[in-house]
Amino acid sequence: MLLQRVQSIQRFLGLDLTLFVAVSLLYYYLDQLSVQYFYYNFVLLTGVLYGLIHFPKLTRMARFINLLFLGVFLLESTMMFFRVLEINNRFNYLLITVFLYALNYLIFSLYLKFSPKGEKRFYWVSLGFLFLIIFNPSVFSRDYSFPFLSVAIFCIYTIVLCLLSFVQLMESPSYIPLAKNPVFLFSFANVLIYCVKFWSLSFRPVLYKLPLEILIEYRLMVFDLSTICLDMGYTVMLYIIFLKPKILVEGKKG
Repeated sequence: MLLQRVQSIQRFLGLDLTLFVAVSLLYYYLDQLSVQYFYYNFVLLTGVLYGLIHFPKLTRMARFINLLFLGVFLLESTMMFFRVLEINNRFNYLLITVFLYALNYLIFSLYLKFSPKGEKRFYWVSLGFLFLIIFNPSVFSRDYSFPFLSVAIFCIYTIVLCLLSFVQLMESPSYIPLAKNPVFLFSFANVLIYCVKFWSLSFRPVLYKLPLEILIEYRLMVFDLSTICLDMGYTVMLYIIFLKPKILVEGKKG
């Protein structure tokens, strides 16, 4: 069983490497930040439209998840408008972080399997992370226009859940090809997205203090690679949406 898992991972990484090369080619012709921002909003819009089209077939939890998708999409649209007007949008950043936290908490709570005691621990630990996301110095300080600490805490929370799902997948007796397994795909996409975001929050302020010549010379490692990883994560998210996970559409848990 473990050998099958390893072989499936190898095939998936091969496909992902192909995707990596294809996305990399886009950067020779298109602005990187524009491509990454387009991917992100296209994923959100696709999730919203998919939920609205299949709304009567969705479970109650899936409908709530779709509303969170819609909320994040509307907030991101509002932030884009605020950027044009140069309005401080710290509250919007925090609200988007809380919405994304709720989105990931609900999805992982559907897929992860815990004992009764583990379920309670998962709930209380998640509640503790939510408290830290909402109540921390960067939220209330006037010196910051971006709640960087809230976003960093959310990234850590999501990465931990992804790693936990990987462990459970390796220990699972049932076998589903990883290319069609929404648990693995969702966790893989989130690891890509939020590891890059956490890295950006942690090291970008230091990088911007380096001389411009060094940044240009190592542009691939400093900027391009992280943006490509984000786009790969968003593409995997789109793939998951079109897989139509049964747990959301038919209400079957397992």
